[in-house]
Amino acid sequence: MPIRPRLPIIISSLFFAGSLSGCGGAFHSPTPEEYLYSANALDNNIAQFHVVSGQLTPLSPATVAADSSPAGLGPEFITVGPTGKLLYLINFSSNLVSIYRLHTNGTAVKLGTMAAGSGPTNIAITGSGKFAYVPDSTATSVTQYVVNSDGTLKANGSTDFGTDCSYICLSPTTPYGYVASFHGGTVTQVKVNSDGKLTKLGHWSTGVSPFAITMSADGHSLYIPNLGDNTISEYHINSDGTLTSLGSVATGVGPGFLALDASGTHIYAPSLHGTDIFEYNVEAGGTLTKFGSVAAGNAPVEVCFGADGRHAYVPATGDGTVQTFDVAADGSLTFDSSVPSGAVPDYVVTTSIVH
Repeated sequence: MPIRPRLPIIISSLFFAGSLSGCGGAFHSPTPEEYLYSANALDNNIAQFHVVSGQLTPLSPATVAADSSPAGLGPEFITVGPTGKLLYLINFSSNLVSIYRLHTNGTAVKLGTMAAGSGPTNIAITGSGKFAYVPDSTATSVTQYVVNSDGTLKANGSTDFGTDCSYICLSPTTPYGYVASFHGGTVTQVKVNSDGKLTKLGHWSTGVSPFAITMSADGHSLYIPNLGDNTISEYHINSDGTLTSLGSVATGVGPGFLALDASGTHIYAPSLHGTDIFEYNVEAGGTLTKFGSVAAGNAPVEVCFGADGRHAYVPATGDGTVQTFDVAADGSLTFDSSVPSGAVPDYVVTTSIVH
């Protein structure tokens, strides 16, 4: 299957609730359960797992259907909505966004679909949950949506960029976002207006074939893996959202989706065209220093951290597995176990749900 620009951002959400029992009014705090979902491109489905201490157990049913046709060209990307109760799945070949509601037992049930542009690759939702955006990698625009109260999407026009749009990332702290162009070798700053429309601002050069975008939780640093020259472009984000280049650092062969750990002090770059994950320290100024690497199956594409931060999950697209790693205090990863996911798992995401 040809490699396409596809991402990204990995979201783990934790929600707590309390209830009074009917016996003496004692307060009980329900225990959240963690779940993992894998978008399997060749099987045209989502694999569903219960997560306990880093171990993955398939739910019943083990999979839920996606909306890609032909199946071999998607699904592409999956994320959890801000409430933690919805999944959004990008179907590359059918140009659709599938929307699922998550039951308290972790199973996903489809709510519906929404048309995207040509060749959608990821979806980004504002922190307020009001607006969503999908880049069109085989066109030149980003499709815009209003998020309805039930989580479904309403079309809100599109913004043209004059070049392919392979990935979008939104700031958690400002109205700014960033759009990568895989073929153009650029990243463009955008502003999210009050009506959800995007305004294009400046743009900067990246490396060759920027694949995705990862932003630090504090909104001060931006990192872009470049699939074509095996580098990560490093940027400082200024107060007005503009970028200042900090240089670049070498990666393994074909860097995939980057991931920052919860502390923001380590970043990980899987080798989509290789078999390992490069591990980096994040220095005080935002630059990266490699401190190690670990084997991660055939063609690992992403690193996703669990709710406890002590376990990480890696979809190995060439093996059809999701691999579990233990995360040490110094940020190093150690392989723990592997479970079958499906054919070409392109992306995984975790969330926690209160029973």
